[in-house]
Amino acid sequence: QLPVAATAATSDTLFIRVAPITINNRKI
Repeated sequence: QLPVAATAATSDTLFIRVAPITINNRKI
């Protein structure tokens, strides 16, 4: 379960970092 939790945490972090970029691209 630990690897899965780590992967989920990493995915959440990447999503938080990428989401604003995606939103900015959509605004443009």
